[in-house]
Amino acid sequence: MNVGMLARVVLLTSALTASAAAQAPQRADRTGTAAVLKSDMRKLWTDHVVWTRDYIIAAVDNKPDASAALNRLMKNQDDIGAAVGKYYGAANGQKLTSLLKEHIAQAGDVVKAAKSGDKPL
Repeated sequence: MNVGMLARVVLLTSALTASAAAQAPQRADRTGTAAVLKSDMRKLWTDHVVWTRDYIIAAVDNKPDASAALNRLMKNQDDIGAAVGKYYGAANGQKLTSLLKEHIAQAGDVVKAAKSGDKPL
């Protein structure tokens, strides 16, 4: 396993989630529901970080709960999209969900590559 690669995955995921969480409330401050959206986003992105961490640890250690952690992480993407959809419209929420799930799938590929000792080109 390439620990350096795994560390980069964790740092990238943390940076992406922090960036997205910080950007969502800025745009939402235009209406009275901004506080609700901000609160929802804070919780959902915190959950995202927690489930991402749980999945990475379980996947790297070949734990049987890796699948459950991944399923819960994917559900979190649905939850984020639904929360955004309430404010920005259902279609936008669904698009975000799709992009987030794609991100999770790609990050999973990076974790697998890191575990197998794959070297960057």
